[in-house]
Amino acid sequence: MKFKNIYSLLGGMLLLSGCAAEAPFQSEREDKDGMGEFRKDALNLDVISGDGINVVTRAGEEDININDFKIQFFKDGNLEKAVRYGEMPDVIMLDPGVYRITAKYNEDKDAEWNNPFFEGMSGEFSVTAGSITSDIDPIKCTLKNVKVSIIFDETLKNDMSEESYIEVKLGNSGPGLKYTMQNEGEAGYFRKGSESTLIATFHGEINGSEVTETKSLQEVTEGTHYQVTFKLHGHNSENSGNASGSVSVDASVNYENIEQDVTVKDQLLDDESERPSQDDDPNEDPNGPNDDDPVTPPSDGGPTITGREPINIDDWNVATEGLTCILDVHSDTGITGFKVKINSATLTDDILTGVGLAAEFDLISCTTAAGTDVKEGLEGLGLPVAEQVENQKDVVFDVSQFMGLLGIYGAADHIFVLTVTDASGTTVKELKLRTE
Repeated sequence: MKFKNIYSLLGGMLLLSGCAAEAPFQSEREDKDGMGEFRKDALNLDVISGDGINVVTRAGEEDININDFKIQFFKDGNLEKAVRYGEMPDVIMLDPGVYRITAKYNEDKDAEWNNPFFEGMSGEFSVTAGSITSDIDPIKCTLKNVKVSIIFDETLKNDMSEESYIEVKLGNSGPGLKYTMQNEGEAGYFRKGSESTLIATFHGEINGSEVTETKSLQEVTEGTHYQVTFKLHGHNSENSGNASGSVSVDASVNYENIEQDVTVKDQLLDDESERPSQDDDPNEDPNGPNDDDPVTPPSDGGPTITGREPINIDDWNVATEGLTCILDVHSDTGITGFKVKINSATLTDDILTGVGLAAEFDLISCTTAAGTDVKEGLEGLGLPVAEQVENQKDVVFDVSQFMGLLGIYGAADHIFVLTVTDASGTTVKELKLRTE
């Protein structure tokens, strides 16, 4: 079960391709002529933190202190002011213009213990000379990491050495974290870049046998908590000292999307590579069942998302101008939710704003995560919107017009995360595109 800790606080996120010096807040003695006032209590942020994270005003080591959020004011895309929320004055003087506010908690690190990175984005609001801005739309601040905790099943604890550990990474490269029995249940937070495969490798000794076994989970998403349970898997063999033939471990995962309240239980992690076996029965039917093979879990429902040739939804696709990039989405009962998130190093927020979009948007409500209307931009790019999506059983998601835009900014990885819901459940798929 998942819980949400929601705390009304502050506002928003705007990721910019450039950066500017942080200007201090003006003192109360400065000339206020021609300026507008912004009240601190106008900031209203919902911090969606999930189970196990408390949002408080006086935080302990494992809590989020709202006073530590970094608040930034951007006018017309340029950074104007920045301050820690706890040090923010009640009234802030601002030059007239169109603003957005960003809020960040912690820095986005590759892999760290108990270091959740939260970010939120406000919608646009106007400041006018001689007026007071006392209210802006509520803003959501969400977890931007992949959260991972490891559980050791009792069958494994009883037989493995105290020095055994599980190393977790996102992808094969980059830093990882080592989980042991001593820090069991502790949460590690991983940066979600272009990598979308969670790799967990057991290293240790089980009943005198040295065991190294790797398990992987595809298409992990930020804002999701993956709780992976490792357990002992024994083979029938008299040679208990032969790790590859007689002793191995299995892993299953329960995961929940903190923001969207989606929970999936007991999915078996696949072997990253085929494990050799030395105790095969020569009389066994080679086409018969094999307990050591990865198991494909039954579907938990939800719409289906498939790539139309030449797109492979399960692999990377090279994006070139003129590429036909279409996904077919089908629901037996009718689609009730369709959200898209763009993870790209080159498609920054100011670039997406320039074509009438944002990094996150809803095809049914035609709004961004901050509530900004982007219907015109979506239609301009040929995407289905509103009644073309809601309650439809078949939707064509065609992003072919994005291909030219991707290529303008050079080599990079771009991931479109689709979260589609119907009466039977929720499906999350990643369309992975690479410009070279």
